[in-house]
Amino acid sequence: MMNEKPKVTVIILNFNGRHYLGNLLDKAINSALNQSYKNLEVIFADNGSSDDSIEYVSNKYANKVKVIDLGKNYGFCVGNNIASRHAEKGLIDVLYIWYLVVRKIPNAKLVVAGKIRDEFSKNEIEKLIHKLGLSKNVFVQVSYESLPHEKVIELLTCCKVLVYPTKKDVWPLVVGEALSVGTPVIAYALPGIEYAYSWHPAIKLVKIGDVIKFAEEVVKILQDVNTAATNALEDEFTKKRLSWKKWRYSN
Repeated sequence: MMNEKPKVTVIILNFNGRHYLGNLLDKAINSALNQSYKNLEVIFADNGSSDDSIEYVSNKYANKVKVIDLGKNYGFCVGNNIASRHAEKGLIDVLYIWYLVVRKIPNAKLVVAGKIRDEFSKNEIEKLIHKLGLSKNVFVQVSYESLPHEKVIELLTCCKVLVYPTKKDVWPLVVGEALSVGTPVIAYALPGIEYAYSWHPAIKLVKIGDVIKFAEEVVKILQDVNTAATNALEDEFTKKRLSWKKWRYSN
């Protein structure tokens, strides 16, 4: 996986594009989609438009473009920065993944938890959830402060799978914590995650940006909680290798 061409994200920042640009908006989107470089994703980030840009792009390019509503006009620089940071951390991906999961398992529930690092507020996350029709399936537990470690462990212990579609990370501790409490993990195949955790039978690594494959792996686990990967978590080798004491003194 590490030899594949890197994933490229194209961000199209929009403000009333349907009103001001007309057909040029479609030309811009199609220009991004039709690049000869195939390992890319297109994100349409809307800067608080008052026209029907979001609805138009969401309906016409539903399976090709990821749409994010920034909620207000942040300007060019800040708008792009917000969209790029959330593209890196996987917030947009995780909602589109869950959209696909819910089509297979209508009652599937997702908790989005963590720390917000910029202006993209909880209310704006919930707007995107609402636009994807996931209001009954996705619950948001985010704030500008880090979650207490006890709360993180509580969430990891009670969930069936950790969905971790970040595109930029080195050695995520939360992945090890999930595995150590018996929760399988699905993540993008980042070099750091591959190096640290690929040996473990309860982690599944997916090509970066492949939300369809990611969703398929989530569905497999949710439909069969007694997978071999989950059972393998009980062996003593796993517990010893993922012990906090070992990590603390080996790094």
